[in-house]
Amino acid sequence: ILSNLTKRAILSVITPISRDKWIEVAAITFGTTSIAGVVATATGFVNPAEDWHPTNNPIKPLSAFLFPSLVEEVFWRGTLLPRSILNAPTHSILFPACTVLVIHVVSHPIAAKTVWPRGKGIFDDPRFLLLATIVLGGATISFIVSGGSAWAAAVTHGLPVALWRDFFNGEERLALKSHQH
Repeated sequence: ILSNLTKRAILSVITPISRDKWIEVAAITFGTTSIAGVVATATGFVNPAEDWHPTNNPIKPLSAFLFPSLVEEVFWRGTLLPRSILNAPTHSILFPACTVLVIHVVSHPIAAKTVWPRGKGIFDDPRFLLLATIVLGGATISFIVSGGSAWAAAVTHGLPVALWRDFFNGEERLALKSHQH
């Protein structure tokens, strides 16, 4: 089993993506990020006027594409989604894709209580979980559309994470909440 999971992880990193597929991934990323931004604002999770505090470190936003995005995408989609679903009819894709998506979203509050204490107070906020479902749903679609590339999923996952964490006060909120609990 472990060698099969390792093989899936490696395949998700080395799967080439055509220019046309990158265009589709860009559209999915734009749509996902836009929807997440509207929902974040409408629910009060982000107040763009008050929370706009861009990082002074131009490299920091790029790190979001590696961790959490690429690392999580290699594991959650690359390793756990069977490669056979990539060419399957839509009805065959939905159950495994949605199962992995739900487990990934639910892992956030569990991580906050166990291995990632910085997430306390944020990762269990229903608004965050709704946003995670939107963003990770988009990442799942990018993974499938791209033919199984964790890089494509990481782009869709990474952009909204970088925006929230590094431009809309997410980093500070994580630090503040972790000290309050």
